[in-house]
Parts: sequence; structure tokens; C-alpha cells
Amino acid sequence: MLSDAGHMAADVVALSSALIATRIATRADKTGMRTFGSYRAEVFASGLTVLLMLGAAVYVTVEALRRFGTAPDVAAGPMLLVGALGLVVNVIALLLLRGGAAESLNVKGAYLEVVADTVGLDRRHRGRCAGRADR
Repeated sequence: MLSDAGHMAADVVALSSALIATRIATRADKTGMRTFGSYRAEVFASGLTVLLMLGAAVYVTVEALRRFGTAPDVAAGPMLLVGALGLVVNVIALLLLRGGAAESLNVKGAYLEVVADTVGLDRRHRGRCAGRADR
């Protein structure tokens, strides 16, 4: 459950930074001082997202190696509730990000991350509810 909470926290930070960066990037530069405008914010947000996902990958790998050969006890009810809630939130995020994915590389990255989470969410939680580790 901790890895799911960490993954969701990383997703919230990544998607929030993408939203904030897109808002900053679309502001008009009234001073004329920024040669690239505020588009650098999207580059920084994309870099942050990459770092978060690399950190999540390292964490998942370490936990998988630590748990290798042991079957964890799983509370199916709470896990199913979290999975259903995650699916609803991901579908809402997909609908919100779909329009901007063609206009911004940053939004497209966030959209594709949510697509990957949505597709993998059902399989990941179904395996846990059946008492099996992630496969």
C-alpha cells in the first residue's frame, strides 16, 4: 500500500507541475526580456517528472527484490476501493488533459502518463486482490 501511496503522490506532483508550467508558459511576456518566453517552465516540469518516475522505478525495483519469494497479506476491500477511486480520478484526468495534449509536449507527457496508469491500474490491483504480487 505504501508504494501505491508514493506512486500516487509522485503522480500528483508531476501532474500539478505540468499544469503550473503550462499556465506559466502560456502567459504573455509583456517585458520582452525573455527570449524564449516562459516556455522554460515546461522543460523544468518535464525534468521533474522524469526524476520522479526514475525514483519511483528504483523504489519499486528495491521493494520487488526485497519481497521476492514472499506472498504479502492483502486487505482486498480497501485495495479495491483505492483501485476504483484511482480509476475514476484517472478517467477525469484523461478527459481534462486530452484537449491540451496536441498543443504542449508537457501536457502530452502528462496525458500519456495518465493513460499508462489507467491501463495498468486494473491489472495491478486485480492481482493484489487475488492475493498475488504484481506481475
